[in-house]
Amino acid sequence: MASYMNHPDSLEKLEKSVGGLKEKSVVYCPTAANAEGGRGSWEKSSTLVLARKLCGNVDVVELENFDKEDVVSKFRKKDIIWMAGGYSGYLLYWLRRFSLDVIIPELLEKGSVFVGSSAGSMICSKTNFIS
Repeated sequence: MASYMNHPDSLEKLEKSVGGLKEKSVVYCPTAANAEGGRGSWEKSSTLVLARKLCGNVDVVELENFDKEDVVSKFRKKDIIWMAGGYSGYLLYWLRRFSLDVIIPELLEKGSVFVGSSAGSMICSKTNFIS
């Protein structure tokens, strides 16, 4: 997890921990950015460009566009769960609405890898207080 997922050390550690990225499938969730920069503001983000460059199969999932069953199915089928930055409170709302706050830890125990940048990493804390 990082405030900005572009640092060479972070990328090297990620690639090493998952045993290579090209053959991995990724669910990339830009939902937090929708609350901060507006819908679709993330489409040219550096983290999405990076995910598409490094990983073989990237499935973009804006939580607002799906129902619970479809979202859960998409998350279960991927090796890497990548949460982008933006407004963490908005992201938490959608994660909880789809019970992903419970499902993601289960997926991690089964071997999925979580990548979070900025708000995407903040949501992993026990509290979400910002000073």
